[in-house]
Amino acid sequence: MKKNTLVMLVILVVLLLVVLVLENPFGGSEKKAVSPLFPGLDSAAVAVVEVYSPSDSTRLEKVDGIWRVATQGGYPADAQAVGEILAKVCDMGRDEVASRNPEKQSIFQVDGSNIEVRFLGADDNVFAHFYVGKSGPGHSGAYVRSVDSDNVILARGYLRGVFDKGARGWRDREIVDVNQNEILRFTMAHGDTVITVRTDDKIRWYITEPDSVEARMNTTDNVLRAFSTLMADDFGPDVSLEDAGLDQPWGTFTAHLADGTDLVLLVGSEEAGSRWVKGSDKDMVFKIRQHRVDSLFPPLDRLREPTPVPTK
Repeated sequence: MKKNTLVMLVILVVLLLVVLVLENPFGGSEKKAVSPLFPGLDSAAVAVVEVYSPSDSTRLEKVDGIWRVATQGGYPADAQAVGEILAKVCDMGRDEVASRNPEKQSIFQVDGSNIEVRFLGADDNVFAHFYVGKSGPGHSGAYVRSVDSDNVILARGYLRGVFDKGARGWRDREIVDVNQNEILRFTMAHGDTVITVRTDDKIRWYITEPDSVEARMNTTDNVLRAFSTLMADDFGPDVSLEDAGLDQPWGTFTAHLADGTDLVLLVGSEEAGSRWVKGSDKDMVFKIRQHRVDSLFPPLDRLREPTPVPTK
């Protein structure tokens, strides 16, 4: 072996040892502990969440274990949205300080001009009170400042949409509460058309009304998915059943569940390309766009499994 080659190998080994010592690639993937911005904050103890923005003010209250939008007449809140804001605030760290200069608070928009958030207990004691400012570099995270500190923190993660949801974003948009796998039979009725589809094994589906024929799997699956994931496009907290056309509905979608109960969706009158709807398991009246209605009521020829053409 030539002397130069040997020297190069020695240098390579030394460099490799340096990398192993500095980087410690085999030392595990433990994350550095994060100091919480609000030590001791317990999401289970939070009973009120207040979010103020230049365009809207929202107060969420936990009543008998259920979150409601107090500023929207006690309308049921989106449980996922509330859970997300609680989790994000509990996970916020205070280690990544962007500024300690009070004169720069307006630059980061944490001077009270943007979003203000308060977490309160049942007796209105304050658990957390802070401002959410502009997005961080590359829209990663957002700048946050506790009201009792001059420190501007860069909080990581997607945050703007968690706090800024406008007047409607906090309300529960779920129209029916059902899992697709719980449905064993469903009936679509509108006008003179009544179509019933059922399954015995949750694998194959059969049309039993108006005739008996195997149902097309992809169409059936699309209908069930559309029903079980149906979300509101708009709300009608003050509209009456009569005004929404739900006292004499345009159509009904009835799902028979594995526990023996029926879940009925009433479809009412049309208004500007949408229809009013109401599920039998909820008191609220919602509005959905016509294309969502169409996905729940496909024509019979789309539901039938095509009959194979015999070969000669």
